[in-house]
Formats: sequence, structure tokens, C-alpha cells
Amino acid sequence: MKTKITFIKKTLFLFTIALFFNNTIYAQCSEDDLGLVGPYDYDTLTESDGIRNGPDYRQATVYYPTNATGPYASVVLVPGWTNSSSAIASWGPFYASHGIVAFIVNVNNSGDFPDKRADALLDAIETLKQENTRSGSPLRQKLDTSKFAVSGYSMGGGGAQIAADRDSSIKAVVGLAPWLPNANSGTFADNVSATLLISAQGDGTASPSAHANRHYASTPNSTEKALFELRGGSHSTPQLPQNVSGNVGKVALAWLKVHLEETACFCSVLTDDVLVDSSITNDVQTSFNCTSLSTDDFETNNVTKIYPNPASSEIFVKNSNFTNNVNYNITNVSGQLLMSGNITSSKQKIDISSLASSVYFLNIGDSTFKVVKTN
Repeated sequence: MKTKITFIKKTLFLFTIALFFNNTIYAQCSEDDLGLVGPYDYDTLTESDGIRNGPDYRQATVYYPTNATGPYASVVLVPGWTNSSSAIASWGPFYASHGIVAFIVNVNNSGDFPDKRADALLDAIETLKQENTRSGSPLRQKLDTSKFAVSGYSMGGGGAQIAADRDSSIKAVVGLAPWLPNANSGTFADNVSATLLISAQGDGTASPSAHANRHYASTPNSTEKALFELRGGSHSTPQLPQNVSGNVGKVALAWLKVHLEETACFCSVLTDDVLVDSSITNDVQTSFNCTSLSTDDFETNNVTKIYPNPASSEIFVKNSNFTNNVNYNITNVSGQLLMSGNITSSKQKIDISSLASSVYFLNIGDSTFKVVKTN
């Protein structure tokens, strides 16, 4: 009987550890998580399925994940001049397979300029809000109506920036070869939405110097923003996620993971991996700070914060109540003591560079925090 009980205890312990590590690994962020096909299945909704027929757009299709866990963030996309919504349709499965609802619409007149494309985007957001409450909708009560992004190609990219300038509740913008001439200081003065502009060096229709670069400069420095100019290419290069070996989609998705879904651990992936490939970029400009993000960067017990987490070399322990010496220790999952010391300030740095990549427990007084050490 004793042998059987011991076996059961060991089995339960190993099962618990396995669950712990699986959940921990799942919570990690890496460039591998930004592929063209994400982990989720998806389905579509059109007006024939009962979604609202908005007055400022047409050809509407919602792409949504079917086996992810909501509430979902959403991005609305509109194409460029004379294009139909099918010209950017591959963004739908791409985003939905990564757990983000994508609503692709067209303007009522394919020759409409960016201001009308902004109207279409804002009208589409209203449709998604109503879809969240529509009886019988598979998305009923599954949308986070505080997390909307707008995106567009060419004139649609210009329209996305206009939409964000009009509606401060929009969380993020992704402009793809954005076209909007004569942008100057103050054009997007009211834009507080995190704005990513993807352009191409060889674009003869919306040349970076006349469009994306000016858009970036005319967006306030207080707004999180990035300019990603691809080496060579043409006007159509930033159009689709699969272009440049999937790097167009990778940059856009990382931006939305950070600034729309607020999955802050992707911020280091964005800055250290997807924005820095000199083989495909001609120019990269950024004005955002990973350390300003709070969601997922901190583990907290209301007063103590641990960041960054995951971390590769050092972590910080922040607590305004730490004015005297407070003891801490770090143990592995087996409870073995690996490090110990004193916290002597309200913001204490702890060097963990000597630890192997794994999961550890930081014990401070009566509180315990999970810390993930990476390479």
C-alpha cells in the first residue's frame, strides 16, 4: 500500500510539473509564434449570416477564431484605390489563426479617397460592437469592445490613420504602403493610437519620402509609433502578410500583439527580432518603449512588481514599501535554494544571468513569484 501511495504521489507531482511547464511555455513569446499560420482554426461571417449591413462600407467578411479563448481583440481592414476587399483577403485567415478577429470591408465606391475609407473603418467597428450583442452570433459576448485596431493598404492605410485621428478609442493602426499626400506637422495631432507604418523603398505610387515618412513625422512623439521601410520592393510589397517571406505579416502581428492585445512579452520580440533584420529593411524608426508596458511585464501581489518577466539577465523588484532590508531567495521547482540576498531599496535589481533557462520561484517574505529565465 505504501508503494502504491508513493507512486500516486510521484505521478501527481510529475503531472503538476508538466502542466506548470506547459502553461509556462505557452505563455512565452517568440518569433516562432508569428508564422503565417497560427495555432487556431477559423470561420467566417458575412451579411448573409446576419451581421449588420453598414452604410459606409460593402463586401464585408468577418474572420474569427473558432477554438481560441475570448474575449477577442479585433482589427478592421480596408483595401486601396480601385481594389476590392479580396485584394487584402489573406489578412483575414492570418489574423484569425492567431486569435485576433479580422473584419475586411470595402468602400462603397472603389475610387473613394482616404477620408471615405476612414468612414468605412469606423462604421465597421460599430458593426463588430453590435455583433458582440447580436442574438445567435458565434461572437456574442466574445469580443473585447475596448480593443479595436484599424489597418489598410495604400489609400486604406491613409484612411486608417485618419480613423485613428478621429477616434481616440482605437488602440492601434497598421498602415500598409500608406497613401495620403501633403502630410505635415500636426496632420495626425490627435492620434494617440499606436501606429505602425510599413513601406517599401522602391514604391513609386506612395513613395516613403512623400507618404509614410511624413506620416510618421506628423504623428506625435508621445504616441507609440514605428516606421518599417522594406529594402527595394514596390507599392504592392507591404500589401499582404505573406510578402517578403512572411515578414510583412510578422511585423504587423507583433505590433498588434503588443499594442492591441497588450501581450507585452512580444515587445522584446518586436524590438530584438522582427524590426532589426537589415537584410530586408532600408530604414527603421521607432518611438515606443517596452518598459512602459505593464500587462504581462509584471507579476504582482498588489504592492510588489517583478519585471521584466521573462528575463534573460536581470529582474527588478519594485515596492515603495521596501525601505529596510528585506530578505529574498530564489529556488527551482524542486525547492532547491539557488540564490539569496537582501532587498535594500524600493527598486532592487537582481542578477539572474548565472541561472539556466528555466522556471524559478522568487520568495520575498510571505510572497512567492514565478520568474522565467530565458537565454
